[in-house]
Amino acid sequence: MVILIFKGFDAISEGDPVAGATFSQSVTLDEDAALKGCRFKVEHAALLAIELGRAEARYEVSSANGRVMSQKADAYVDMRTPAAGCQAFSYSKG
Repeated sequence: MVILIFKGFDAISEGDPVAGATFSQSVTLDEDAALKGCRFKVEHAALLAIELGRAEARYEVSSANGRVMSQKADAYVDMRTPAAGCQAFSYSKG
């Protein structure tokens, strides 16, 4: 079994956990998935809940032989919308 543990924080450095952006998912691997790997998806709503801050993820793998935890990985999250009056960049060949 593989378990993803995802946490969102309201600041880039340290910060407080964001309740709507903290969750875990698990998947039980069959032989094929164990060889090819598995993917976890972070819901868009979890990233929107962070708005501006950071995300932290790690995974745990457990089997009859024991369990092991990955190192955590951090990523900067900026889901803010552009300010009023901000124009989207467009390029036209002309």
